[in-house]
Amino acid sequence: MSAAVKKSGSAGSLKGLTRVGLGVEDVPGGLRDEGLTDDEVRQIARDRLSGSVQLLSPTGALHLSGTPTLGLEIAPAESEQGPFAYTVSLELVQGVSVKRIREEDAKRVKAPTWRAQSVLPAGDLASLREAIGAVADAFAEDLSE
Repeated sequence: MSAAVKKSGSAGSLKGLTRVGLGVEDVPGGLRDEGLTDDEVRQIARDRLSGSVQLLSPTGALHLSGTPTLGLEIAPAESEQGPFAYTVSLELVQGVSVKRIREEDAKRVKAPTWRAQSVLPAGDLASLREAIGAVADAFAEDLSE
């Protein structure tokens, strides 16, 4: 069974991307204790994305126009008893132009333009690994449109 993914932002903002940076936030301590590593998370994402876009380090993306960078994060939702759910998010941040009424007031800023997210109950590492792949697949799917 594949993980449910909710996408937001503009698939049009992916048009023309051939290379992006990929940054992975540190895996939460509880998941590390269960055996999930930062390297494994990065590798799952790389494996699922490599056929659709060239992946660079976040530093490597600094040399690209707009510095397009995907950020992958796993965040716990916690109660006093510990985590009861995890959110897996993949977000594209890149340089965008903000137009103003007066042309001289136009700005170029970094902003999130696309996002995919999956929420799942804690306690099932196999499902969590699948959710990492599913958000990466969602990016590849929108990139190919």
